[in-house]
Amino acid sequence: MPRFSIVMPTYNHAQTISETLDSILIQNFADFEIIISDDGSEQSYDDVLEKYKKDLRIKWHLKQNNLGYCGNLRRAISKATGEIILFFASDDIMGKGCLQYYSNIFDDFNVEAIARTYYAFDKSPYDPIRAKPILESEFEIVNACGPYDRIKTVFCTLDQLSGLAYRSDATTVLPNDDVFPAHAYPIADIFTRTGRIGYISKDFLAVRVSDSQCINISKIYDKSPVESWHIFILNFFKNSRYIKIYKYLKKYWVSINAVGMFQIANFSSHKYRFTLREYFNLIQLNPLNLFSIQLLFATLMCLLLPRSLLIRITNFAKLKINKHLIRSIKFEI
Repeated sequence: MPRFSIVMPTYNHAQTISETLDSILIQNFADFEIIISDDGSEQSYDDVLEKYKKDLRIKWHLKQNNLGYCGNLRRAISKATGEIILFFASDDIMGKGCLQYYSNIFDDFNVEAIARTYYAFDKSPYDPIRAKPILESEFEIVNACGPYDRIKTVFCTLDQLSGLAYRSDATTVLPNDDVFPAHAYPIADIFTRTGRIGYISKDFLAVRVSDSQCINISKIYDKSPVESWHIFILNFFKNSRYIKIYKYLKKYWVSINAVGMFQIANFSSHKYRFTLREYFNLIQLNPLNLFSIQLLFATLMCLLLPRSLLIRITNFAKLKINKHLIRSIKFEI
């Protein structure tokens, strides 16, 4: 049994998966398998398969029928044999020393699941454009008893697949059918049952945004992202034991999503209807949003500006402004 099963669902990432695989294969920890589960891609992976055919740690499952992201993730997990499941997207980059660090954490701190910070990049992993928060320590165990702001820090980073890890026998829940929080369900299940989770604040994960399904697959917005995340926290924190966490996350995380309005307006199949739907969902979750100038301004921009202009403005903000405002990133390949 390998120490890690690196579960890698893929769809039309034949151009990026080599860079991803290289970042994993050069790790100083070699006890792993990589489960690559293709979801009916139109692109051919033949060249990539040829390049890595001698490395038997890579288990290829190509030319399979399309199940969608959630179904393909579950299918990939079902093929894993390792002690620890580690999710990784086929267009992201793993930092130097990541696997050894994770292995040490699981051994030394007796945690069942790990979440982590990450940062986003467009072209080069050395050119970050957005970063998630970190805690004061490089690693910290976050407990369900609080402080709640630390719980929020953990949960606001669950929006990305890569780098989430858990012991394969620790969870009772598989990824859900809601696209945005699908991969977060096993992690939240472990957190609410054990009352603790490990959080890594070291920069081991670079997330590529240029090939994101949030840009390329419009149907993922057919269900409101805010609604999906609200159902997610309601599912795990609705009982009396965790009701205070639910209220905190609803107020200070799920209902604060003005920036997400731009993704919906730019890439969904129904710009006006889905933008208004998201606005009213945010108001319903937190009536104080009625008085949010930021949310109102974002909504008006999304409704009044043509999509072509809105995309240019959003890209300018991401590529030219955000990068100068984010925290310092320390990332090595």
